[in-house]
Amino acid sequence: MGRPDRSSDTCALPVTLPMLLDEAGEQCKPKAIFISNPSNPAGHVQSRKSIQEVIQFAAAEGLLLLVDEVYQDYVIQDGVEFISYKKILFEMGPVYSDTVQLASFHSISSLGECGLRAGFMELVNIDPNVMHFVDTMLCTDISTSVMGQLALDLMVKPPKPGDSSYHTYTQERQVEAGTLYCDQLMLEQAVLIGSGSSHGPFAGKSHFRLCILVSSDVLEEALSRIQKFHQSLVSAI
Repeated sequence: MGRPDRSSDTCALPVTLPMLLDEAGEQCKPKAIFISNPSNPAGHVQSRKSIQEVIQFAAAEGLLLLVDEVYQDYVIQDGVEFISYKKILFEMGPVYSDTVQLASFHSISSLGECGLRAGFMELVNIDPNVMHFVDTMLCTDISTSVMGQLALDLMVKPPKPGDSSYHTYTQERQVEAGTLYCDQLMLEQAVLIGSGSSHGPFAGKSHFRLCILVSSDVLEEALSRIQKFHQSLVSAI
């Protein structure tokens, strides 16, 4: 199935999802709906109301909810909050929390460790026969490396104040200037770039990384926005 409109969080979902279901029904019988929240790559974060509407739609149509929540720790816009689908599902009471099938996903790729290939999923209201198959599959075919398991455990249970590794962990997690520059550029000019420090440090230099997969006119607009942002930043210093 297609994905909901990310440009608005008000009335698009109740209209869009039934239309998409009807369109898909001409080719197949849909069994699931996939949601990326926060969305990849657009970055849209669903509101509580929006999530409730998707859950209600899934319940009415008997659809399994597949929810990618990998980028939940990267919501930086003021007034915007990430809320998990499971949390909303259980707040909606047993009519939904005891019936709607949900599979939510998270991984360490959001921490820049894609190469370790580690993540987890949480399954809610899945048939016991299906769970037996899932457990068997997880124990045999797709076990990740020990390093990946350690990194995943660190993501889920980070060191707490008082732990011997807490200081080292917080030092590693501190945001450096290049990352702040990129975040602010995204907020003010809607241009997404990468901090150069994440691809190798250069002593005494600050830089960023561009991945250019757009047409020349879009690139010119992006560079113009970067120039405008940088000049504004420099003049304010």
